[in-house]
Amino acid sequence: MANLNNTVGTVFIGSLLSMLLFGVTITQTINYFQSGHNDGWFVVFVVFLSLLLDILHAALGTHGTYLYVVGSIGNPENLILIPWSFVALIIVTSFTVAVVRLLFVRRIWYLSNKNYFVTGIQVLFGVAALAVGICAGVRAFSLSTFQNVDDTPWLIYTTTGCDLLSDTCIACTLYYYLYRGSTGFKGTSKLLHKIALYVVGTGVLTVIWDILEIVTYKTSNTLLFGVFYISLSKLYTNALLASLNARPMIQRKMEHSVSYLKSFGSEGTRQGSKDARDRIVRNDVELQSTVITLGMNSHSESGTLTIDETATQSSEKVMQL
Repeated sequence: MANLNNTVGTVFIGSLLSMLLFGVTITQTINYFQSGHNDGWFVVFVVFLSLLLDILHAALGTHGTYLYVVGSIGNPENLILIPWSFVALIIVTSFTVAVVRLLFVRRIWYLSNKNYFVTGIQVLFGVAALAVGICAGVRAFSLSTFQNVDDTPWLIYTTTGCDLLSDTCIACTLYYYLYRGSTGFKGTSKLLHKIALYVVGTGVLTVIWDILEIVTYKTSNTLLFGVFYISLSKLYTNALLASLNARPMIQRKMEHSVSYLKSFGSEGTRQGSKDARDRIVRNDVELQSTVITLGMNSHSESGTLTIDETATQSSEKVMQL
């Protein structure tokens, strides 16, 4: 019974968690298209591709779980065999993660004012993680038992380590640029800090998942690491969709801050303070530009917002990005 708990039990829990997250993915995808986001073709393409990869991941995970669980009934010797569909998950997960990172790196591209060096580092880490994942997946196809996996620990350490490095780098870079965008007004600065924490928070969970996978693989002689391995891809897809679906909430908060700045700016003008008005204009444009960048739309480079535009017009432009 102990062997079943450590093998079939962990695979079952990992598969169950993965399917629960797949349900969340479907819900978020429906919410994304029903919300009427006016995104460019690139963002829509990435969402579709992420969904297709997630469906493929769910199919392979279900197939592998069936082979492993049902195939072991009356044949306990099959508990050490690795279903080929579980091995294929390595490659599918690598491509899913790479697709999701495309949009997060694109955010960095705009937040850094198209800094080639900063963005290039993110691209380098992302490409390296994808290459390592593909190589590890190809190598894993030659492994027939879980004992072989124990004999080749670099498969786990390199793939998870590269993902951990890339995700940490992206999260820290995003937080830096968003936090640096603080204005001189408490309300707008507080909003930018909240946006920064939310954006980083969507990626922190994947970092924690990577760490737990490495720790459980290193410290446990069971298949406990499989719980995190099987469900990892779903976390990335949901992080992407959650960041896209959160834009209406960010828009509402922005409208409130912009309305405040507009009223304050009018008062500053009546007092004849040109410097105060100029500062408010800069802060308003900076705040709206940050939210625009987070919209991650292919049209984000068009249009410059000024404080003379109405809050409604500003919010419409944010949602058109």
